[in-house]
Amino acid sequence: MVSASSFVDFGSKNWLASPATKIFAATHTDNGILSGLSYAFSGIHPEDFTGSSLGTTSLAPGATLTFTINFSPNGGGGRYAVLSINSNDADETPFLVTLQGTNLNPEATVNPDGNETVNALALQADGKVLTGGEFTSVGGLVRNRLCRLLANLNLACGARFRCRYIS
Repeated sequence: MVSASSFVDFGSKNWLASPATKIFAATHTDNGILSGLSYAFSGIHPEDFTGSSLGTTSLAPGATLTFTINFSPNGGGGRYAVLSINSNDADETPFLVTLQGTNLNPEATVNPDGNETVNALALQADGKVLTGGEFTSVGGLVRNRLCRLLANLNLACGARFRCRYIS
């Protein structure tokens, strides 16, 4: 396998947006069957990158397979991992590709129409977002320092969620 680039940048994205996706193509450029194809992620933030199935574990000479890699950051700032493509290639296994993406500061990019700053966000399993900060109202409704937002960052008004600041 040969690469046009051993470094792939997924760019910058908001953590609530859909994953950034890149399509990879692996072409067998040598003789004989390339077998044992698989891949794995390692490095500093491997959990931020996922991929599709390869669909096969071997390639004939000249054959190409494509697969996608998704970037869904779990933390702020620069996010890094290494994609290791494994095979029976005697001199290039694993084949390493450095992956990079940047998560925009979520607290700085979220403005739920509050009257003060947002200091913290927590994504819930149902896709809603808990927001904490210095605000006392959101969307004109009283929400003292804590509110629950829908995935589109509109106020989850129907939620029976109450919290009060103790000290």
